[in-house]
Amino acid sequence: MASPPALVVNGLCKNYDGRRVLGPLSFNVMPGKVLAILGHNGSGKSTTLAAIAGVLDPSEGSVTVNGLELLPSVDQPDYRREIAYVPDEPLLFPDLTLRAHGAFIAGAWGVENGEDKLVDLLGRLGIGHVLDEVPATFSRGMRQKAGLAFAFLRPASLLLIDEPFSGLDDAGRDAFLELLKDSCAGGAAAVVATHARARVEGFATRAMRLEDGVVVASGQPRDVVPRIDDDA
Repeated sequence: MASPPALVVNGLCKNYDGRRVLGPLSFNVMPGKVLAILGHNGSGKSTTLAAIAGVLDPSEGSVTVNGLELLPSVDQPDYRREIAYVPDEPLLFPDLTLRAHGAFIAGAWGVENGEDKLVDLLGRLGIGHVLDEVPATFSRGMRQKAGLAFAFLRPASLLLIDEPFSGLDDAGRDAFLELLKDSCAGGAAAVVATHARARVEGFATRAMRLEDGVVVASGQPRDVVPRIDDDA
C-alpha cells in the first residue's frame, strides 16, 4: 500500500484587509520528496511556508501534515512536532550560545544524544568552531547555517525551509543539500522556497512557480525552470 502524503494543502488562501495575497493553492508532497517553490520577492513563497507552519493563520482552505490538520489560532503541539521550519531570517536568541540553543531544542523534542548530533551538524555546515558563541556576533551566513543545523537536529515529518541558499558559501550549500538528501532518504518531506532556480533540478522532485500569490507553473523541475528563464 502506498504511503499517504506527508503534506496536503487544499484551497489555501491568505487575505489581508479584505485583499487576497495568496491562493488558492492546492498541492501534496509525499514522504521522501522535495517541492521547490520559486518566485520573485512578493510572489507568496514565504507566506505559503508560514501558513503551512501555522505562523500565519490561513484565511481559507486546509493544511494537513502527517494526518494532522492545522487548526488556525489553536495551540497544537502535536502538529508543530511534525514540522521543522526555517524562515528566511532564522529565529535565534542573540545572547544564547549554539550549544544552549541545541540543548533547548533537544530537550523540547526528546532528541537523544542531542549535543553530539548538533556538533556533527555544525561541523558539516562549517561552523563547528562557534559552538559556544552567540548569534549576536554572527554574519548572515553563519546565522543561516545555525538555523539549518537546528532544523535538522530534531526529527520531523516535514521540513519547511525559506531561502536556504541566502548567505551560504559553496561549501555550506553543498552541506545543506547533503543534509536535505539524508533527511528525505529517512522519510521526511520538504518544501523549499528559493530564488536559486539554477540549483532546483539538483535537489527537487517537483517545482512550483508563484506570481502574485497564485501558481503559474507546476511540474518537473526541468519543465518549470526553463519557463522562468524564458520569461526573464
